[in-house]
Amino acid sequence: MRSQDEQPAGSGQGTDGVRVRDAAVLAAEPAAFGEAPALRDQPLVSVVIPAFNNAATLDETLRSASEQIWRSLEIIVVDDGSTDRTPEIVATHMLVDPRVRLIRQRNGGVAAARNRGVAESAGDFIALLDADDLWRPTKIARQMEVMLAADDQTAAVYNWCCLIDDEGRVISSGGQQPMEGNVFAEMCRRDIVGNGSALLVRRSAFLDVGGCDETLVCDGLHAGDDIKLHLALAERFDFGLVREELTGYRLRRGSGSESYDRLAEVHRQAVEPFRLAYPQYAPLMDLQRKELLQWFASRALNNRDPRGAVAMILRISRLDPLFALYSLIYVPLRPLLRLAKRIRSGAVTRYWSQTQGFPARPEPAGAESAPTG
Repeated sequence: MRSQDEQPAGSGQGTDGVRVRDAAVLAAEPAAFGEAPALRDQPLVSVVIPAFNNAATLDETLRSASEQIWRSLEIIVVDDGSTDRTPEIVATHMLVDPRVRLIRQRNGGVAAARNRGVAESAGDFIALLDADDLWRPTKIARQMEVMLAADDQTAAVYNWCCLIDDEGRVISSGGQQPMEGNVFAEMCRRDIVGNGSALLVRRSAFLDVGGCDETLVCDGLHAGDDIKLHLALAERFDFGLVREELTGYRLRRGSGSESYDRLAEVHRQAVEPFRLAYPQYAPLMDLQRKELLQWFASRALNNRDPRGAVAMILRISRLDPLFALYSLIYVPLRPLLRLAKRIRSGAVTRYWSQTQGFPARPEPAGAESAPTG
């Protein structure tokens, strides 16, 4: 934990589960998955996957967790009141991988599901994974390499990510900046972790900052707990970085303007305590908020929702008229800029599955480029 002298200026005091096997036994049992070097010396990492009606993507997500070369894992799926085939998909994986466990609860939101998974876990390290995202097989191993080489002040290790669409196509890659060590000021400027699937954190640090905030909600939408968790960790601890794109963060069609409004509100709720505690960083957090609204405007436009895009730019205008004017020009151009970036990076025809070991999916007839942020 960062000492008081090391804190940034202005710092203050800062329904039932199903256990399959005992976690300690699972950590020491490599036989079913091929012997890994020094497996018994590998600390147990608890993978926590909150899931709500994620039947369309959960199978791939679970496979990307099970295929990690770091074999000392427990994989905990918290079914947050799903009404689709989510629990059946988990049960299928439990038959072939005894490290997979299922916990079922009434719907309480993603933060409650994450906290429940951590509470039921046995590992000293926690890796959060959303039920529609994907990992490279080396993701946990590379993060643990950094974590174990660091001192106790380093409580979290993240990796870079690339954006993928519903079909698993890479739609954005590269351009991320290396930020590590004391990253609190940069975290106020932008969420450098970027999503809920790229972080590995010491269990003790996760609990020290109070876990995920279950009170962040707007009209029934629970969100924003990941950015608040990242800020709380960066406020007190150092971050390590794996400079590789080891997480595939899936952007999906279908979010409407009402969802963007609610997401913007829960983001405000998540950041506001830090904005008040650190007035010297308030301009950075204000810029982060404006850029988030700009991102939502882009997403709305890509989802053929011009009203949603206009609504987001109007919200920006209430914060900063000049930035709103800039957004009116930039947002329509953003897809072209993203496409140019994809072409330069060679990602325009690449599938995540081509290097992940999954069967490659055929290009759907008449498919358009995926929506970009």
